[in-house]
Amino acid sequence: MAKLPEFKKGNKAPFGPLLVTIRKSGTVWEIEPTDNAQKGILRGRVEMDLVAAKSHKAESIDDEWARRGGVGQPPFRNNPPDHLPILVREGEDVEFKCDQPFQFAVYMGRDQNVNLESKPSLGKGPDDPFEWGSWHLAIPNASIVAMVAQPKLVNGVLDGPADQRFYKVRALVFDTWPPTPVDPDGICDR
Repeated sequence: MAKLPEFKKGNKAPFGPLLVTIRKSGTVWEIEPTDNAQKGILRGRVEMDLVAAKSHKAESIDDEWARRGGVGQPPFRNNPPDHLPILVREGEDVEFKCDQPFQFAVYMGRDQNVNLESKPSLGKGPDDPFEWGSWHLAIPNASIVAMVAQPKLVNGVLDGPADQRFYKVRALVFDTWPPTPVDPDGICDR
């Protein structure tokens, strides 16, 4: 059964759009969820939603990663304990912003470290969960708000971002030239 979207525009905090901030930590740019209340919700999702019993694929995220040829552990398993993955559900809204007054660009595409979904009863998922098709650019002090695509019925199979599940959120910060790349992981769930 599909899980309901929690992070939506127009909802009261902490259930407004998932706030994802590009920020500089020392000399390194990072991108991650930043609202403490939303982080608590995401911690719960990591612990509960990514197990076989809660998956529309009936397998844990670790088992799916291995079945689809992923090398090592799923990306979020290697993160420091204080860094959470950008874990979104189909239909949820995400707001990207930079905490410094720089222009930035964001794109979310398939994680190339894992093969396409091969189960015939499942969809392949879009190349990018926002269905942008290219990078999105924000002027200084602005943000980018996007909705994770809803699944569509394709040849009798429900096909959406949760079928691809493993994505990479890529960001560029225009603090220098060429711009500084930022490369974290992202996961979609249904």
